[in-house]
Amino acid sequence: MKASKHTLAGRAHTVIQTVAGALLAALLAALLTACASGQGSDREHHAHGHDDAAEATAAPDAVEGGVPDGRARTRFDAAQDALESVAFIAGVWEREEDETWHQEVWSAPRGDRMVGHAHLVRGGRTSFTEALEIRVLAGVVIYVATPEDQATTVFPLVESAPGYARFEAPEHDFPRVIEYRLDGDGALLVRLLGEGRPARADGDGHTHAATERELALRFVRGTAP
Repeated sequence: MKASKHTLAGRAHTVIQTVAGALLAALLAALLTACASGQGSDREHHAHGHDDAAEATAAPDAVEGGVPDGRARTRFDAAQDALESVAFIAGVWEREEDETWHQEVWSAPRGDRMVGHAHLVRGGRTSFTEALEIRVLAGVVIYVATPEDQATTVFPLVESAPGYARFEAPEHDFPRVIEYRLDGDGALLVRLLGEGRPARADGDGHTHAATERELALRFVRGTAP
């Protein structure tokens, strides 16, 4: 049975309306989904913006260790100034006496420290070597001495002035005090103070008080090894 042209046209019109309606519904759904996604992104971005602003606000108030930036910077700057105040010992220093040759070498301040070493020769043989540092630690300038095969001793800086520095370790036996002084003729004077002979009693029952020991060394400018 053949359908009339009018019947076919009516069916085609119905199909077109159905397809168009489906496409319009799909397009509308896609638009609604896109809008919802955009609003969610805006809310997320807005939330992150608040977090970033909070971090930016908090950051200037804190540094490593949770110490306020201004206070930490002040201590660090003061310690750096103190480190610069002992820069006069930088260089190569030597002394010779009889068969003894003694050398101390110090770098200029770099970053938070000066690095040095000592070398003592007696009778043609090395009798003593020592690794040295002057550094800033926790806002304090310290002198760190590590003789070969011996324990490290730390001497905090207790006094400094142009051409002068004094380090002390009261609990150490010798030296307890290390002083560096730049002489008027350009020499470097090093003075070591500490415990000498301990208190003792002799066979006659006499008690001898403990003595203090002092060692004074004079160095002149040397040449790089």
